[in-house]
Amino acid sequence: MSSSEAHPRQFETTATVVATVAAEQTRQQVQLDLERKAELRRAGQDFLDRAMHTASKADGTDPFQTAIQPSPSSRLQSSTSISKRRRPGRPGASEDPDVVAFGLLYESSKLYVYMAMYVVCHAVGLVLMKGSLHSMKTPAVLTFLHMLCAVGALALASQYDVIVVHPLSALRSKGCSVKAALMGLQLLFTFSALLHGSVNLVLCCITLMPGVLDAACSFFLHRLQPSKDVAMSLQIAAAACALEWLCDGHKSVLGVVMLLLLSAVKAAELLWRYLKQDATAGGAITGGGFLSHLLPAVPILLLGFGCLEGKEIVDHELSVPAVSVMLLSCAAYIAVVACQLLLDEKLPQSSKLYLRGAALLGTVVFNYMACLGLWLHP
Repeated sequence: MSSSEAHPRQFETTATVVATVAAEQTRQQVQLDLERKAELRRAGQDFLDRAMHTASKADGTDPFQTAIQPSPSSRLQSSTSISKRRRPGRPGASEDPDVVAFGLLYESSKLYVYMAMYVVCHAVGLVLMKGSLHSMKTPAVLTFLHMLCAVGALALASQYDVIVVHPLSALRSKGCSVKAALMGLQLLFTFSALLHGSVNLVLCCITLMPGVLDAACSFFLHRLQPSKDVAMSLQIAAAACALEWLCDGHKSVLGVVMLLLLSAVKAAELLWRYLKQDATAGGAITGGGFLSHLLPAVPILLLGFGCLEGKEIVDHELSVPAVSVMLLSCAAYIAVVACQLLLDEKLPQSSKLYLRGAALLGTVVFNYMACLGLWLHP
């Protein structure tokens, strides 16, 4: 055998040995991996058996049992039974299919219901407030009645989980005191302005105020000039307000003073929001909550008694139509407050402004109808 033939055979033998050794090592490694996996599997199974045994001894049920997905009807019955257990005094809900169908329809369209209620009740609110002042010229007492009704309605709604009312506390009352005082003064001066002026003049004032105050705060706090569209809108609103003042036959100096005080309180509220709460709250739907109505109610009533409004109540006997108008006014105010709270986080800012604009236009229509004697006879 020549040396040239020996070298390839030696190379082939070496390669065969290396391949054999590598294959044997691989087989051994695979065998070790399989044994290790089998040991880990047995250890995991043992741990799982011990955990299931311990959990079963604790409550007698299998903790890894697959939950059965309930049907929609069973979920409705379960939620009804849970609600009954949570509130023993609540009347039992009917399980009539028509009632269930109505509930489902209401859930799918309740946002539009809230929007319609807000527009209609806000539109008739000022007119009903003015009508309630015809028989009882006591703005502070009427402010107290409206706030008291709002407090009762919000407390009742919280019992049915419609509106969230936070528990009373000294810290929460202190934090809400400034906002509550400003809101109470706004409602009081609104009643006072309606007592000494017309609905249209008050409407022009509360329409013009948010834009003017927001533009002023933006300029003085952020040095921002209003846009051309905003400036033109404010000019048109100011011209309309001046025209209403010239054509109004019910204007008085005391009414103008109340409107100026209302503007000052509104400016203080907007400034407070810029500094403490929300820098973009100008002109938005802002609903006063439970504490915002509860805290200023009694002080406003005492202020009214200090201004001899108690004598006005004693001297004038209320008729049934007058009481009816006051009750309707309180109901409209409650609906506006509730819809504000329900719509506060569900609508964008632009939609809130559109709703407010529609409500103000509705106020003009309802006030015109009331002046013609078509629907309001206090």
